[in-house]
Amino acid sequence: TSRMRKFAFRHPGSVTAAVFAVVALVAGAGAVMVQARRAARARVPAERTSTFLQQILSAPDSRWYRAGRANVRVADILDEAAARADTAFVDQPASEAMVRRTIGLTYDALARYDDAERQLRAALAIDQRIGSPALPDRVDDYRALGIVRWHKGDISGAESLDRHAVSLSNGKVADTAGTCFGAVNNLGVYLLTQGSPTAAEPYFTDALRRARLRAANATANVPGIALTLGNIGVTHLQRGDFRGAEPWFRQQLAIHAWAMAHGRELVEHPLALMNLSTVLLLEGRLAEADSAAREARRSTLRTGGGPDGQLIVAETWSNSAEAFRRRGELASADTAIARAIEIIHTKPSPPPLYVARVEGEQGRLLIAEG
Repeated sequence: TSRMRKFAFRHPGSVTAAVFAVVALVAGAGAVMVQARRAARARVPAERTSTFLQQILSAPDSRWYRAGRANVRVADILDEAAARADTAFVDQPASEAMVRRTIGLTYDALARYDDAERQLRAALAIDQRIGSPALPDRVDDYRALGIVRWHKGDISGAESLDRHAVSLSNGKVADTAGTCFGAVNNLGVYLLTQGSPTAAEPYFTDALRRARLRAANATANVPGIALTLGNIGVTHLQRGDFRGAEPWFRQQLAIHAWAMAHGRELVEHPLALMNLSTVLLLEGRLAEADSAAREARRSTLRTGGGPDGQLIVAETWSNSAEAFRRRGELASADTAIARAIEIIHTKPSPPPLYVARVEGEQGRLLIAEG
């Protein structure tokens, strides 16, 4: 069905991956967290990096004020940081690589992919020159570059970079097993987007193992473990194994509940609820599907739902509309699909398959209404 082919977007203006129930790509933020952990082992580069960034933030270019720009954009600060990095780190290559990696990841988040790739390739060149002591950083460089190539539509290039990251880490320093969790997960995503769920599942299983290696127990690394549990569920969903998918999504949501009990609602929580809602619809459990969709919308209000939070909201309204329609509650279905259509058409460039899904449900509702 069309719902088994749907892709969703989890980065501004670009595709990661989904099959109606969303499978999640591990993006650049993970590399930043890994770098933070390494700071304890690289205090001087970390302190120099911190000082540099503080200087950029506290002393912006006077040209910004002369141009009458009271509200400086993040992009302006990044551009200034990139320019200053060329001369700010004489004989401090580790600090320069860390700064360029951070700048590159942030450019990627702003969808400035050429700038992102330029900074990340500069960081990689430095880390390669430093040599084996910086192996975890080189793994991160390749993974981050893979994300950028993916966002630029180069799936084969992204896959090649992530495979290189994995080959660097396997059998090497212990903590790169955790670092490479993201690269291994993303290799599974690339396979899923090419319609190969059976080939993708072993990568997600390995990513789950690697995510758990970061922690002493199965819930300490909450985001990574939850993410891969959900992705394994999506492989079942893409194969049409709806009943097999549900337990994985339930496990994912159990970890989300654990996080919430500890004062932290993950930004992926709405996605997990939407995934469950989709499975319940496919199983004909309409009231439960609508309940999960409602909770996904409430979660999006609390967390934002990531860059595509509003698309998730639109999808859950579409799920609710389908549940109402199949129960014969056509007035409620009409209200729900109108909300979904309104959201979809307020997006500048909504993903075509989102549009197809929502408008398809609208068409089925019109037929039901005669």
